[in-house]
Order: sequence, then structure tokens, then C-alpha cells
Amino acid sequence: MWWKAVKILGAVSAVLVTLVFIVILILVTRPAVLLGVDGESLSTSLAGHSGLPDCRKQPDGSWVCPRPGRPPVSYRAEVNWMGCWKAASLAPATGQDVLRQLDGCIELGDIFTFE
Repeated sequence: MWWKAVKILGAVSAVLVTLVFIVILILVTRPAVLLGVDGESLSTSLAGHSGLPDCRKQPDGSWVCPRPGRPPVSYRAEVNWMGCWKAASLAPATGQDVLRQLDGCIELGDIFTFE
């Protein structure tokens, strides 16, 4: 009788450990699925570093992300449910530092910054 309880406990423990590893895998690879998207994490992902002005969500669901620099450029970004985004410049490219289109995904380092 007690051996049956040990087997059931082992099976339940294995399922729980598997679920924990799946959640950790999702959190590390696509954290926006669990934590959502905010202006700060999107701005960090788009620029490659933190400390920039946050992106602003628009009524149509897109985001506008300012990028200071020479020249300053704003991007309109579309973000999917996995936290991956495609951004297009709102102004014509006038300098070498202005990229017309960018794409990427929000990663764990974009959400948890140490600056």
C-alpha cells in the first residue's frame, strides 16, 4: 500500500518538475509571453541598451519608440504575442546611423536590467 503512494508521489513530482522547467525555458527564451510587454523593455530591446525614453503604446496597438541620437529617430513597432517585434522608421533615412527597418525579440536582459 505505501509503495503505491510512493509511486504516485514520484509521478506527481516528475510532472511538477517538468512544468517548472518549461516555465523557466519560456521565461528565458520569450519572457514577454509570461511577463507581458511594456515600454521600457521594448525600448531596451529596440536600442540594445537601457536608459532611453520608453516606448509609448498607441491606440491601434502599435508602439512608438524614440531613439535619441544624431539625428534623433522614432520607430513604429508592431509586437506579436511572443514579444517579437518589427519596427520601421517614421522619418526618411537621412544619416548613416538611421536604419529604416529593425526587428528582434524582447529577451530576459531587456526586462531585467542592472543599470
